[in-house]
Amino acid sequence: MPTRKMVTEEKLTEAKRLYALCSNCTAPNHQVKAQLIELYNSIYGTGYRKSTNCSSCINTVFQGIKKLALGDSIKNNNKQK
Repeated sequence: MPTRKMVTEEKLTEAKRLYALCSNCTAPNHQVKAQLIELYNSIYGTGYRKSTNCSSCINTVFQGIKKLALGDSIKNNNKQK
């Protein structure tokens, strides 16, 4: 996975919102898929096309957004122990 740039609170909130929309690891529509890819591209500095159907590319995007969306709660759970 490419190295991510500094993630702002706004982008982290957007990652959480988009991840919440994706049940069963799939985007509900093309608009959400395009938003996931745009956000991933802006954070990781990649150049995936919004219209890509490459399953490996889409999986990389989803896993990157998932890592951001769930990362905060994982860190918080570890601190509580």
